[in-house]
Amino acid sequence: MPFPYIFPIIFGELPGVQVLIGGEIPDLVKGSLSIELTIEERSIASFTLFDSLGADSYEWGQPVSIWDITDTRIFDGFVAEPEMRRVSPDGGIYHAIRCMDNHYLADKRLVIASYTNENAGDIVTDLLADYLAAEGVTLGEIQDGEAVSQAIFNYVSVAEALDSLAELSGFTWYIDEAKDLYFIDRITNLTDWNWSLTTPKP
Repeated sequence: MPFPYIFPIIFGELPGVQVLIGGEIPDLVKGSLSIELTIEERSIASFTLFDSLGADSYEWGQPVSIWDITDTRIFDGFVAEPEMRRVSPDGGIYHAIRCMDNHYLADKRLVIASYTNENAGDIVTDLLADYLAAEGVTLGEIQDGEAVSQAIFNYVSVAEALDSLAELSGFTWYIDEAKDLYFIDRITNLTDWNWSLTTPKP
């Protein structure tokens, strides 16, 4: 999916990355963007925005996506920690934003369900259909995993349920930047994609 807006020209130069937050394109402070993507850990992004009029506000849970110049979405998630600092009494605010990734969608949903004699992957598929699909999460890859004689989830988050199934199977699970759910063997996912991005300061 391409970036939904035309990249803005800033001082005659095309920016290398662009943030979309709450459906709007804010002014990203050069050199402030940092993204950390680590396998089997929550990915995080942080950046600073400049609001010249002092009229913008950002709240916990607002959707955030970050795109590069090739129309590739390199991070997708939600505002976790918005902070603001006024530059002057006349207006102008810096917003320091820290973001959580799409695992939040599994954190916010509670499971009340029980399963008997099913593969872990079948249970994951059921959790996807019954809880995560409503959050826009779709199927990435779900492998079978271990046979589960009994699983009882009583008001636990989907994330906790997936954690227990992944631990039982020696698997890992994640929801990527396209909101695709993966539940796969760790060996399948032994790719060297752990990386971090920090934009250079001027």
